[in-house]
Amino acid sequence: MKNFNAKPISDAVLFARRACQPIKGFPADIPQTLDQAYAVQMDAISKWDSDLIGFKVGGVPEKWRAQFPTNWLAGPMFADQRYTVKTGDSLEVTVFEGGFAAYEAELVFVLKDLDKLDKPLETVEETHAFISRVHLGAEIASSPNLLVNDLGPGSIISDLGNNAGVVLGPEAPLSILEDLSKIDVVLTIDDVEIGRATPNLGENGPLGALRFILNHFISLKGKIDLPETCLISSGAITGVHQSHVGTKSTIKFGDLAEYELKMVPRKPAA
Repeated sequence: MKNFNAKPISDAVLFARRACQPIKGFPADIPQTLDQAYAVQMDAISKWDSDLIGFKVGGVPEKWRAQFPTNWLAGPMFADQRYTVKTGDSLEVTVFEGGFAAYEAELVFVLKDLDKLDKPLETVEETHAFISRVHLGAEIASSPNLLVNDLGPGSIISDLGNNAGVVLGPEAPLSILEDLSKIDVVLTIDDVEIGRATPNLGENGPLGALRFILNHFISLKGKIDLPETCLISSGAITGVHQSHVGTKSTIKFGDLAEYELKMVPRKPAA
């Protein structure tokens, strides 16, 4: 990363997010490597207006993996867009009006014993030791940049992972980890079914996403202070369902949870 300067890029990203004005393109030069993109993200985390509460994990499409050699990417989640919802509730979530916005049904893990994370995890089964709770939740993906995903991982990682919120739905028993495929997840938008799936059991599922982020944390040791209660939103189960302000989504996890989310405009920072 010789001569790479993350600061002006992170400043441009944060300015766009604070202004809440839609843009059709990345607001600076797009980082061209994982190291550059995460350098921008780390700089942005240190300057954002709210406390870090955890990370989202998202998938990297095959077409980008030659340039960005990874299956997963990470982005920070912050306390100012942390939501809690119970079965039967309807909740408003804020997104960037005119930019990119999406509903994503996800398992949200609450972690424990991160001080014991001292070597890379080799299997998804090893992740169980670091899971304190599992919530049937959602990620609210959003960026003022309408093309944030189209421009690839350099854009997404730098733009705070294209994250704008995490929804902590009802808590599930830890026993669901024994066979996640028993959970039938259904997501509708404006009463139309958009996605239906069961969580993948292997490296491409929630526990694979969790293994990735735990190993990512090892690379961040000494560079960032992780929150005491660390949340991980572990990848879209039914897909990334792009939407917009004014829509509502119902997310159902079998017989375990069902609730409604409504997208409303995020307001500019004071």
